[in-house]
Amino acid sequence: MSSLIRRLNSLRQDLWRAARGQGQKATVQHYAQAAGRRQPPPQPVALATTAMRVTAVTHETPSAISLTLVRQDGADIEFLPGMFFTLVLNIAGREHRRAYSISSAATLRTSATITIKRVPDGLVSQHLVDTVAVGASLNVLGPAGAFTLRPQAGRQRELLLIGGGSGITPLMAILRSVLAIEADSRITLFYANRRRDEIIFADELDALVRQYRPRLRLLHVLEEAPAAWSGACGRLDVEQCTRLLTQAYGEDLPADLRVFQCGPAPMMEAVRTSLLAQGLAAEHLQQENFLPGRREQALADSVAQPLTIIAADGQRWQGYAAAGQSLLDAGLALQAPMNFSCTLGGCGRCRVRVLSGSVAMPGPHGLLPEEEEAGYALACIATASSPLTIAIAPPTPL
Repeated sequence: MSSLIRRLNSLRQDLWRAARGQGQKATVQHYAQAAGRRQPPPQPVALATTAMRVTAVTHETPSAISLTLVRQDGADIEFLPGMFFTLVLNIAGREHRRAYSISSAATLRTSATITIKRVPDGLVSQHLVDTVAVGASLNVLGPAGAFTLRPQAGRQRELLLIGGGSGITPLMAILRSVLAIEADSRITLFYANRRRDEIIFADELDALVRQYRPRLRLLHVLEEAPAAWSGACGRLDVEQCTRLLTQAYGEDLPADLRVFQCGPAPMMEAVRTSLLAQGLAAEHLQQENFLPGRREQALADSVAQPLTIIAADGQRWQGYAAAGQSLLDAGLALQAPMNFSCTLGGCGRCRVRVLSGSVAMPGPHGLLPEEEEAGYALACIATASSPLTIAIAPPTPL
């Protein structure tokens, strides 16, 4: 899991390292300079959810379903392919939040589809897979996320999508959207699973290959392959990935190749190693990480603490972080303009800088080790463990 955290998407790493190159004084100077400018007062924000209704339940595999959602108010749903929703659920009297990627094409505005795979001992995934039916109402945050691509008509590009298990979900949204909008773009998909019956979207992927050949190529990898299997066998490790790259592109990767990958941490580490060894530039690789929901752990075993929040323009909010209350919820209660996205500690958007005091923050989470060393915390999962003063950090890009 530590390698997963260290391999958060390359865009955030590049941004952080660029800022780090200017030293800690540059960060302090940013706040000082901003404080000297008069800016419009920030608008209060609220951690409000959108009510959505389930209009279809599709059983993709024995352990995975897709839920098609529409807004209760009838408004369109706008998102970029690769984004996710955070579902806010009450199960047995306790709130749980889980992020699920959108799998439908961004060309559809009236609805959006999320895909959920049952996780062993996963309370929320089991609840959704076993009990949610057509007509159910769900409270939703988002859409949000940085693992995105913006399709453009007339654009021509070479994309490699690499998925493992339910990691196919955001890749499916990218694939569907690009094929529909960019008539000259080409996509290759590597898709790894344990068994054949666990391949999510199996029939649709085959149909899309037939419809869009040669613009779409699909290479499957199975750990437990049946006797008649014609695809690759084994794990998607460094050697397997290198073989697939050679099969798809020959000896040299296309100069304009862009790669999006989503799946278990060991697979993504192996793929990254193989791609970089083949000459792919690190900035041409984006990856979405699996991070479990740990919000409930973060909100336990704390007591009320005085809290001061400072914005970039010098404005202050003072009050208390209640026992068991995240810094995000405490800040929003004080009407401070807190940044947030997934609310699960995975995306890093709610980053704040601890100026004095201390916080409790469980792992794994979406901060880079360098950010933790510089005193940053994630407001959505951190609680105050002493009187605390924090600065609202500039938001990470979505």
